[in-house]
Amino acid sequence: MPRIPFCDEVETPAEVADLFEESRRQWGSVPNLFRLMGRAPAFVRAWLAKDKGLRLERLKSGEVEFVKLEELMIVKASAINACSH
Repeated sequence: MPRIPFCDEVETPAEVADLFEESRRQWGSVPNLFRLMGRAPAFVRAWLAKDKGLRLERLKSGEVEFVKLEELMIVKASAINACSH
């Protein structure tokens, strides 16, 4: 259980709901990290911009190893902190 409660996807302010929808369009779901960051919409916006600028552009250019390494770091950090990914 997180120390900071997740934002409820159904009852979020419009700005956060729009960001969650953008996440669904990009990745097919709203990760728990976004539901946690939903309490700071500017942070979610920045994270999505980073994803567009790094992850998606690298996938489009064929740099799959970068994305695999980034995902591995996310999974490893989750495992170290006993979090589900």
